[in-house]
Amino acid sequence: MSKQKWYIIFVILIFYSCQKEKVIRDKTIIPVAEAVGTGEILNLSDYARSIEYIPLETNDTVLIGDIQELIYENEHIVLYDFQGKICKLFYEDGSYKKQLGRRGQGEGEYTFIRALSFVPETKKIFLNTIQRYYLYNLDGIMEKSIPLVKTPPPFIVPTTVAITDSLYLSHLVAMNDFRYRALVWGKNDTQPIYKLYPNHIKWNNAEEHPSYSASTYKWRFRDQIRCYWPETDTIFTIDSNLEMKKAFVFDFGIYARPLKWRLDSDPPKEGRISKTIGVRIQIHESSQYLFLQFVFNGLAPEVFTYKRRNPRGYMQDVEVRNVYGLFDKTNGKLTLLNQPVKHKYLGFKNDMDGGPCFWPKYVSSDDKMVAWFTASDFLDIYEHLENPSPTLKKMVTRVSPDDNPILMVVTLK
Repeated sequence: MSKQKWYIIFVILIFYSCQKEKVIRDKTIIPVAEAVGTGEILNLSDYARSIEYIPLETNDTVLIGDIQELIYENEHIVLYDFQGKICKLFYEDGSYKKQLGRRGQGEGEYTFIRALSFVPETKKIFLNTIQRYYLYNLDGIMEKSIPLVKTPPPFIVPTTVAITDSLYLSHLVAMNDFRYRALVWGKNDTQPIYKLYPNHIKWNNAEEHPSYSASTYKWRFRDQIRCYWPETDTIFTIDSNLEMKKAFVFDFGIYARPLKWRLDSDPPKEGRISKTIGVRIQIHESSQYLFLQFVFNGLAPEVFTYKRRNPRGYMQDVEVRNVYGLFDKTNGKLTLLNQPVKHKYLGFKNDMDGGPCFWPKYVSSDDKMVAWFTASDFLDIYEHLENPSPTLKKMVTRVSPDDNPILMVVTLK
């Protein structure tokens, strides 16, 4: 065969290979099925520039029981203390600034917070309480009190987040009514907005219908709001034009869970040990990455059990079949993480200061990842660290088990 023919064959093969790679690496597809059976330990130093530990101020008037939600933006920390049922504002260094509102039934008061959200453009904090919606500035002053949104019967609203200071997204659920999933309402400039988003899933038969539509998880990415409904395997985005579009799709392949299991927060025993994969709804997003938690059920490669005190105060055994995943939006690659400490912790191996293993619970608009620990849990973890840095050693000397939680802030590269 001539050199010219060999050259032509070589070019064709290269072209075919590139086309195949282009199909595989669709950057909107999260290739879960393809990643099954793989896994590696990821070092934090490969992704992060710095680590900072922030002990929250503790005194007789500032006691935090359990952080349910947290916002870390614009040199401030906003958190909802689930145990105290109150929202508190701290400076970035952990010093206490102010309480947002107060508990009660009166004007400007609340008894329970359903969700917190933040509007970076105007630096406003949005509280979704069961009584009303409140908008606060970073000085802790309430600027707006908003009545709960009126929805088309029979729909109710579990949670609402702020898109802007005057535009809001509400999740809709109803008993045996599946027409709508979400509602945007408020004002856009001077125009009133009331827009319903239809359900994207098509039910095959009545047996598949849940009593209520499944839960959703919402988070902000730049000027968009992301929405994930587990039964769709799709992350949607609501853009600046208020259009709901597909952002990412989980490709579970042969490991997809049956629809009836995806709709059930506590699937049957066969679901928990089957060779299927689900997604936990704690999804976080930076400029480059999606931080994901998968439930691998019977496919879990590193199952372990630990003891946890439940909300009623009783100790219980918790079995972990989770696998964390890092999805790189720039190349469409999903990396599954092996446990950095076998049968004990999940997330990144902390090779930067020898401190705790890390996985974000919040990602700020400027790519700072935040996790938090109770002071007693942090001290317990510290006792088992092999080589903590001098800075970490010094910080721990100022912490007692009864102190308020400690934040771990990791800045991405």
